[in-house]
Amino acid sequence: MGKTIPLTEEMRDELVLRWRQGHSLRQLAHYFKVSPSTIGRWIVRDDVAVFLEENEDELIFSPAVHFYRGFAVDDYAKLSRYAEVAVYRLKSGEQVRIKDFNLREGTASCERFRSWHIRRLASYRDPARHGGTTRRPWITIPVDALTLNYEILKGDLVYLDGESVQIKEVVPRNGTVLLEGRKSGEEIPIDVLCNSRWEKEKAKARRYLESGHFKARLGDFRGAWQDFSRATTEYHGFIETHISTGVAATKLHGEGAGIGDYRAAISLGPDDAAAYFERCASDYRLTTNQKQDFEIAACYNQYLPEYMQFRPEEAKPIFEAALTRAEQEGNQRLKGQIEEWIRELFPQD
Repeated sequence: MGKTIPLTEEMRDELVLRWRQGHSLRQLAHYFKVSPSTIGRWIVRDDVAVFLEENEDELIFSPAVHFYRGFAVDDYAKLSRYAEVAVYRLKSGEQVRIKDFNLREGTASCERFRSWHIRRLASYRDPARHGGTTRRPWITIPVDALTLNYEILKGDLVYLDGESVQIKEVVPRNGTVLLEGRKSGEEIPIDVLCNSRWEKEKAKARRYLESGHFKARLGDFRGAWQDFSRATTEYHGFIETHISTGVAATKLHGEGAGIGDYRAAISLGPDDAAAYFERCASDYRLTTNQKQDFEIAACYNQYLPEYMQFRPEEAKPIFEAALTRAEQEGNQRLKGQIEEWIRELFPQD
């Protein structure tokens, strides 16, 4: 059993300040030189929670990442399975609202509406009553434990024409619901409700994506690139639109043209981006050099954020390890790219 780390009043005040500023558990753990689980235990202590809850409606927060693996900031999601997060026990079906993402850890910072923890400090959140302002503390939940597809139930918070609404009653026989704040007896069809304010943008992006694939199959890569670019403009969160834009750009302008698009796709979900790229590589018969563009983008996404944000003092060994792997694999383009990054980031060496 490890030794308990004391939380002084000065540390508590600094913790509250940084938490309100939007620092993640990992960033706080790095600052206080403790584990993220220790930070999680501190945040829900009675003497810390009371400070976090004070003046909460005045808090202003700007997310660092708006889209990740099909989810978006402000989406209402539910737990698809039981999960233990720090001291919280989260049941399947519990509802949350997504506030930010941590791409490296594959997690989402979520505002909870009905929740509890082992100290039995129960709370209920209703953003319809509070103007949708930031509510703290938040819970960091693995994205793979969340789902956007769920049956609408009484008390749920969903979107109607981009506005947050709460379900007052569900009328299954009519396929309708009654909403809080609406005139008595007015029934709204369930199929016009959604749990993402981005639903319309997603639909527009999907149409452009399908049009782009149709043109690409006909060999019209310029027209395909235009449609794919429109799709990413409508909704930035679709991994496949970025991959497709990169492939079309490569077909039009040659190797290297799609690296920026691949980086954008990888930042939304590395595994999903890799799977979709492999499919595109087969469909559009990409060359070995074009496939290396994706590897270069993946390397950049994986290592440069590590240098910029988390452990800059460890960056050079990480880049050198990546360089060694590129040499072992005989990937000369990737090797040259990493060598260029090392020269740029460590000019004194």
